[in-house]
Amino acid sequence: MRAASTIRSLALGVMLAASLASSLVTPLGAQAPVRAMPQREGRLDAVLTPGGGVLAGVGVNRRFGWYARGGATLSVGAVRAGDGWAAMQRLEVVSRFLFDPFGEHRRGVYGGAGVAVRHLAGDVTRPELVLVAGVEGPRVGTAMIPAVEVSLGGGLRIGMVWRRPRPVGR
Repeated sequence: MRAASTIRSLALGVMLAASLASSLVTPLGAQAPVRAMPQREGRLDAVLTPGGGVLAGVGVNRRFGWYARGGATLSVGAVRAGDGWAAMQRLEVVSRFLFDPFGEHRRGVYGGAGVAVRHLAGDVTRPELVLVAGVEGPRVGTAMIPAVEVSLGGGLRIGMVWRRPRPVGR
């Protein structure tokens, strides 16, 4: 009877010590989860069709898994309309798939799709489907990652994009 009591006390002590030890253990830096911080971006687009023009925009995107990014961009500018120029506003929501999300190569190719709402002064507001393909360049210091992007949706656009770097990967 005394042996059973000693074994129970010893087992209880081992369980308490193991519980205390596991509560003191913290993950190492490499084991800690990476937060999906929002990534801000600025862009300048040359609208090639229809008519031509220029749009400037700001946006934000978020990581949805290692390979996917989803974001929204609001752009304003002027485009050719008839014999003159007209103001244009554009809201775009796009999901991108990154082929090199960890930044293992100097440049990273991506492609994506989404929807946009375009308003041209004096015209009807139009929804559009959007396809994008782009290449992110190497980081410029710690300040930005440049990218060149081709978009198709409501016309053809070629854009220059500047994104803030993420702590890990692209």
